[in-house]
Amino acid sequence: MKEKIQEHKVPLIVGALVLLAVLAFMYKNKLASFFLYKGGLTNAQSATMHPTVTSNNSAIVDRDTLLQKGSKGKQVEELQQLLNVKHGSSGPSFYEYLTVDGIFGSATEAMLKKYTGRTSISINDLLKALK
Repeated sequence: MKEKIQEHKVPLIVGALVLLAVLAFMYKNKLASFFLYKGGLTNAQSATMHPTVTSNNSAIVDRDTLLQKGSKGKQVEELQQLLNVKHGSSGPSFYEYLTVDGIFGSATEAMLKKYTGRTSISINDLLKALK
């Protein structure tokens, strides 16, 4: 048995690497969301916080403000992060993740519409819609 394994070591290693590559491709969205999401909160933790305080504690972000194409700021960044998490947890997809830049553009609007059917939403409404 040991001799057979030694004899077929290279094909076994190549097969294992191909299998690993296929699995990584199939679950790329979950892997990417694991490494991309920097919010540090789960949806449940995030839902319990009504106003979000920014990292420098100088401004409070209202999570009930309606966000739509053209909106900018920390609220849009949070919206984009939440959409990316949802996108990653929805299974393999060929759609790209949103760039978390705080600008509500066409890509943000398209992903929001894909997961909620809406083109404008508040953070609190998004959290409810994504449950």
